[in-house]
Amino acid sequence: MFCCFFLSCALIGTAAGCSCARQPEAGLQKPKEEIIFAVQRDFTGAYENIVREFSENSVGTEVQLKKIGSDSSDFYRIISSVFLGGEIDIDMCLIEDVWIQDFLENDYLAPLDEWISIDPGQYPHAVAERIQKENHLYVLPLEQDVGLIYSRKESAGFKIEDAVGRRVAVQGDDDGETTVNIMELIAFGGSVEEGLRLYKRLWQSGQKQFSFSDFKDGEADLALSYSGKGRELVSASSNVQGRFDVETITDSQDQSCAVARVYGAVVNKRSEKTQGIEEFLEYLSREDVQIAILKEHGTLPVKESLYDNDVVLDSGVGIRMIKPLKETLIYREENPHYMLCMENAIKAVERYLADDAALQDACAAFEEIYSGAGV
Repeated sequence: MFCCFFLSCALIGTAAGCSCARQPEAGLQKPKEEIIFAVQRDFTGAYENIVREFSENSVGTEVQLKKIGSDSSDFYRIISSVFLGGEIDIDMCLIEDVWIQDFLENDYLAPLDEWISIDPGQYPHAVAERIQKENHLYVLPLEQDVGLIYSRKESAGFKIEDAVGRRVAVQGDDDGETTVNIMELIAFGGSVEEGLRLYKRLWQSGQKQFSFSDFKDGEADLALSYSGKGRELVSASSNVQGRFDVETITDSQDQSCAVARVYGAVVNKRSEKTQGIEEFLEYLSREDVQIAILKEHGTLPVKESLYDNDVVLDSGVGIRMIKPLKETLIYREENPHYMLCMENAIKAVERYLADDAALQDACAAFEEIYSGAGV
């Protein structure tokens, strides 16, 4: 019995030792899985806050924001190069809706179905069609920027056809913005040729090519720009603070000619960080997170139900005005070669601005965008 007692004590001690060995040392935690989320520099404001809040509250995932490119063309080239090269230092990124077809044809994107479930019916029909292919969801829509005309109070009530000869800012900050400006004028004019002719007349207005900064600083009377630009105008430093109106270009039937650009989150097909991706996608899917993005950027909702949210309606310039027009917004063509077509069109327009004889070449270049064909 004495021997059995000591043997029992030894066994209990060994078991206790094994139990203790299986416990992690105090203060040690499993390292978080790091997700790299890339956005264009213009969009870093809201996403910096969102990424920081998510990472602080997540037990298992840390998201690092990667800021890339000074404009949409730069961002597109860099992201395409990363995906084409098979690199995985970018796990997720924010892309424009017109890149989806291109990225799918090149097999860059992972379907999101295994991580989140979204009803495409909550988005406009044109958006629902492009975010899913062959019954798989590839994009989580987060925000959209819509074309607006900004005018000084004393210039309000104008029609775009009466703007010729005024000091009009029609030059976008990048080629993508300029292309959309022209598309709105094409919708207004009823043809590519009429839209381009009007664009040149506006571009020549006042014998100076005005930028949005010129409107902001008081030099230009009108500006063709986007809802997100309203944030600059309501800042404390703006010379036009509280003294501007917004409208959309409307055609002869009072139909809106506003063009919308949609931005959404996608996943690099080669990324293997499935747990972290799922957690971050679920976070981005939350309405309160999407509202925070809209409030920071002054952009418009993609999800139609958010137009019933007063916080959203008051968060940006022109959102209440756009609400009744949201069913008639124009979305850019699905074209797997959109970016190449756009670059060719911008070059052709530059030639046309210098020489009227180049008008037909500029028209043909824009028709390539609308055709959805290759170049």
